[in-house]
Amino acid sequence: MKKRSREINVFSVSALDLFASALGAFIVISLIFMVSFGARPSDADQPPASDAATRLEQVEADLDRCRSEAESAATLTGHLARADAALESCRRLLERTFVLAVASWSSIDDVDLHVVDPAGREYYFRRKRHQGSRAALEEDNIRGPGNEVWLHPQAESGRYRLCYKLYTKRGAGPVAVRGSVLWQEGRIAMPGVDLGGTGEVRIAAEVRVDERGRVMLDRARSGQLLAGERCG
Repeated sequence: MKKRSREINVFSVSALDLFASALGAFIVISLIFMVSFGARPSDADQPPASDAATRLEQVEADLDRCRSEAESAATLTGHLARADAALESCRRLLERTFVLAVASWSSIDDVDLHVVDPAGREYYFRRKRHQGSRAALEEDNIRGPGNEVWLHPQAESGRYRLCYKLYTKRGAGPVAVRGSVLWQEGRIAMPGVDLGGTGEVRIAAEVRVDERGRVMLDRARSGQLLAGERCG
């Protein structure tokens, strides 16, 4: 019986080792390439730098536009507030009215018109104007026949008292004085008042101006004699 040969072919074993090593190296290199380059997006998937810069410019432009619109809105709000204030001021002015009082007499005597406003200021020939008021005694006559005129271009609301005073009596008999009140919607005649002697003061009428600029005449105390030389 022939004995089995125990000889080992060195060349065959070495070739197998070589192939196995090469295969292992190939696998390792493949894995490295897959990890390093396989997960990276391709250049086609990434936006170019120029596109990013353009987008940034658009965002900045939008931000500037928003800021400009916000500033315009704030400016418009300020204009509207000022317009509202001006409108309210005009409305209040329209609700005011001028008040003009006229006293007339036909004798040669000297008659004075006195007006006391809601603040207690008395207008007559010695105090034709008062600080803080636009009202004034516009016309003063010292010898009749004549007229005296008091005017308030924007009368405050409240009660006004109108009086006649006989400053100097020159003729015989009582002095008949008539008067009227004019305002932006018409004219109201005051009752006639007779003055008897020098220094005599009588109420012609009381005028009330309401908050809406309407004028009403109160004749209840017309002709009432007052003590002293003043109307207030």
